[in-house]
Amino acid sequence: MKELRDEAKFNPFLRDVGNPPKGISEYAFLMGKLGSPKERAKRIKKYVDRAKDKEGRIQINWTHLLLAALVEKGYINRILTTNFDPLIVDALAIMGQPIRTFDLNITGKYFPGTLDPATIVYLHGQMHSLFLANTPDEMHRVQNLYPSVLQEAVQDSLLIVVGYSGDCDPVLKSLMVSRIFLVDYGGHITAAVEGK
Repeated sequence: MKELRDEAKFNPFLRDVGNPPKGISEYAFLMGKLGSPKERAKRIKKYVDRAKDKEGRIQINWTHLLLAALVEKGYINRILTTNFDPLIVDALAIMGQPIRTFDLNITGKYFPGTLDPATIVYLHGQMHSLFLANTPDEMHRVQNLYPSVLQEAVQDSLLIVVGYSGDCDPVLKSLMVSRIFLVDYGGHITAAVEGK
């Protein structure tokens, strides 16, 4: 977000765009002003590439490894992510776990009971896929699927939310289910989450 705000000073697509309308996150608003889906996908790939180490690998952290360990032990039956990066895929590979991914944006459909255990569901797309949900309209296309995806994820399980601010998309509304553990970093809860 900081980079987008800084870029707004000189980017013709972002200069003088004003503030987002009520109910639209700053991220979705600014991404919607950047032009084509191709341009936004290129930008996301650039952001992910910046996280690579000297050998060109994206750096996973202990949270990714912990999630992979919980999958390995059978405590997690589904991983839902709004991120575009392959970090959890890499962590599962390190742990020797099968890699199963489902990109909700590509299909635009969801059939409960059809995914294998420990499938990673990309709610907004994968960085290498054909479609990434960045703008309000793009997110709106799949938000009606979130409740059934989340309901299946918490069926006979609990929901652990890691590193999700709730600021950028309509997923938060669907997250308000029973048995939820919200793990934040930095010691503060965002206004979007605290308001729920």
